[in-house]
Amino acid sequence: RPISKPYNFERLFYYLSDDDPAAVRAHMSEVESTGRLAVPAPVLARLRAEFSSASVTDDETAATIRSIREQYDYLVDPHTAVAVCAAHKLGRGPEDGRAGPHVALLATASPAKFGGAMTA
Repeated sequence: RPISKPYNFERLFYYLSDDDPAAVRAHMSEVESTGRLAVPAPVLARLRAEFSSASVTDDETAATIRSIREQYDYLVDPHTAVAVCAAHKLGRGPEDGRAGPHVALLATASPAKFGGAMTA
């Protein structure tokens, strides 16, 4: 089921727009009416400066679930596996040895919730 309202983005936009509720209301109204959002340049610059991202395929997700199960005898859900794989791609995994900010990944879902995806 697709996510129709990007509430997490609303909270993020509030933070990135220096806690300006009027700006958030205006931009979320734009999303409601057009289904699109033009991110203002200062907000986009701050987003790029403060966040990193990585793309993770379904195959990489399944491989990460298997790897964590084999290495740690721990079964993670697909969302957590995506976070772990992305952290590694960004050089932030525990074995990467990169200096800089630490990354904390919190598993918030049960693998049981994902049925068939867990047998991949």
